[in-house]
Amino acid sequence: MGIKQSDKRIEKWLKDEEVNFIAKTPKSATLAHHAGGYTRHAIWQSPYPLYIKEAHGSKVIDIDGNSYLDLSNAWTVLVLGHSDPDLLEAIHSQVDKGIVCAGNSELLVEWTNICVIFYSGDIFTLFTSQKREGTLS
Repeated sequence: MGIKQSDKRIEKWLKDEEVNFIAKTPKSATLAHHAGGYTRHAIWQSPYPLYIKEAHGSKVIDIDGNSYLDLSNAWTVLVLGHSDPDLLEAIHSQVDKGIVCAGNSELLVEWTNICVIFYSGDIFTLFTSQKREGTLS
């Protein structure tokens, strides 16, 4: 099989896959049209991006109900997967105690001690709400 024939087969396969994608994702198409843009250009896909409704473990489900294996894990920040039960329990437990509390807490001291383990020598630890605030301190 020559290169040109192989290229044509790949082009046909890609076109067929695009037709299938469009057929099974009408709600994503509608949202993409109404959104007037897309904020995550690093993961743009043609003809439009998927709009995800929920995610659990290694699976994401789009607003049309299609399930996909999430091989990107939000570009590696989800080492525990989506909606890890232990992580959700810890988050819910803390949220029940308060979301934003001015002042220090025992948890802040515990977290500081954990962070210090990863650095050698004397360090000064300062928690800030944003990168800019930290660099100005």
